[in-house]
Amino acid sequence: MQSPAGESGSDSGPDSPAQYAYVAVAKLADLPEGQQLSLYVGLKRILLCRAGDDVFAMRDMCPHALQPLLGSKVENGVIKCQKHGATFDLGSGRPTNGVTAAALEIYAVNLRDETIEVAVK
Repeated sequence: MQSPAGESGSDSGPDSPAQYAYVAVAKLADLPEGQQLSLYVGLKRILLCRAGDDVFAMRDMCPHALQPLLGSKVENGVIKCQKHGATFDLGSGRPTNGVTAAALEIYAVNLRDETIEVAVK
């Protein structure tokens, strides 16, 4: 199982997952279905969300409200900022409801031997 963020796009170019190093950040057992986990990878605060068999990783900061997203509602492939209601697609980071035009920073995820790995520069 791998997140859609890890599968999308080309594997070449300056912003492709191939240009990043995957870092082990948590065990899959630490992130039950429907739950979230905020952690640091280097200096980056990253939010992990598990929806069904998919794990998503994003910057734990709403680009609109500049507030942490931990605790925000996740439903139907979208995360909704609890501060101002901006919504973002979990796979692409694109805003979905017009509250903001700024996209959420998304990180590719790889699952290896029940370990969650996140691609970071």
